[in-house]
Amino acid sequence: SSRVHGDRTGELKKMDWKAKLSIEDRKRLRAKIISALQDLLPVEPGSTKITDAATAFEEKVYTQSKAKEEYFSAIAAKLQSWGERQKQQQNQQHPQQHPQQHP
Repeated sequence: SSRVHGDRTGELKKMDWKAKLSIEDRKRLRAKIISALQDLLPVEPGSTKITDAATAFEEKVYTQSKAKEEYFSAIAAKLQSWGERQKQQQNQQHPQQHPQQHP
């Protein structure tokens, strides 16, 4: 094997945080992701697109994250981004009415 033992130790340390993260924690995060996507995307009732997208996103972040903080930070950043996008969409759909001022 061309791997050195140090690499293997590093891999085990990376996985430690994943072993401590409960399935319930991940389910709660997926529920938040699903909720954010439902607010953002129009989807037909009964469609699994949002659940599938949320699951794929969470799994990708979980797989790529090297630490628990990175995992939570990446999801929080995406949720914030989607929240800002939702506000922009709402503002475009319902522009604020400014009374015209006449001199």
